[in-house]
Amino acid sequence: MQKALLLLLSSIALYASTSEVQKAEEMHQEIVKMQEYYETMLVQEKRKNEALQKRLNMAMQALDGLKNRTKKKKKFEKPKPKLFCEDQNRFPSLKRKSASKKSISFFKASVFRLKNSAKIYDDFENPNYIMQWEEGRSFTSNQKADGWIKITGYFVNKKWKAAHQELWVRSEDVIQRESSR
Repeated sequence: MQKALLLLLSSIALYASTSEVQKAEEMHQEIVKMQEYYETMLVQEKRKNEALQKRLNMAMQALDGLKNRTKKKKKFEKPKPKLFCEDQNRFPSLKRKSASKKSISFFKASVFRLKNSAKIYDDFENPNYIMQWEEGRSFTSNQKADGWIKITGYFVNKKWKAAHQELWVRSEDVIQRESSR
């Protein structure tokens, strides 16, 4: 009986130790699984970190490039003049238009008539075509310049109207009318 009791106690102890061993082995396997999981997570995080580091380096290079551009621009910028200075006149003086190479001469206002259909221009120095006037149209002028006559006014339904823009016609296309006064 003692042997049976001893056998029983040893089998209980053996059973208890095997269940503890199994528990320890299961815990070990859980630990191994967790270790593998965290190792894979570590690898993934390292990859993410490397990618972020590359992006950071590229952004830093772009920033350095922009800093260099602004430094170069600052070197070439002219210093801004002082807007208000005690000893300088803040109000600019008006200047006359520069005298043109071709001079304009003034004469007594007269009535002219187109002797044929003529082109009308906006200037006599750098003429740009504006419109076409028909033969016989009457206009007034008191200015001429090197083969050009300035139209200062014209007639619409026998009523005189002032020209509100510069109008020029070639003098070869006009006849000066006799004054009837």
